Amino acid sequence: MSYQNIIVAVDNDESNEQICERAYALAKGLGAQLNLIFVQEPLPPLASTGAVGGVPFPLETGDEEYQETLKNAKETLAELAERYNDVVNYHKVIEAMGTPDALHAEANQSKADLIVAGSHGRHGLSLLFHGSTTNALLHDAPCDVLAVRIAEAA
Repeated sequence: MSYQNIIVAVDNDESNEQICERAYALAKGLGAQLNLIFVQEPLPPLASTGAVGGVPFPLETGDEEYQETLKNAKETLAELAERYNDVVNYHKVIEAMGTPDALHAEANQSKADLIVAGSHGRHGLSLLFHGSTTNALLHDAPCDVLAVRIAEAA
């Protein structure tokens, strides 16, 4: 079996370069297509109430940051789609879902046979406090998952 329909989980940080280069090389070598996906998770429940720990804050602040993140994500996706246009099938932002669930749903809907995502290699207490989207992505994935180890900047 050869991978033909690959989802690439894109983020708003410097890890995109490493993730997309790995996915691009794979797609070129296999004659596959890439689908670039950015997942914007919802604002925390407290943000929608306008208070954190009982201390009110301007509701617009959270929404402004959310909208700015969406804008940046759309720009990033457009730039990546242009750079890798010979293998990119589509790109899109998915809003208001947890990242692993959104990528699982997209993989099912698009009949993807591989999801490529970055991994910062957290373990121990760092994993406990920060969680691991990649770890959650591995569980219940409808297809194979390639975790690209993100090299830390020197």
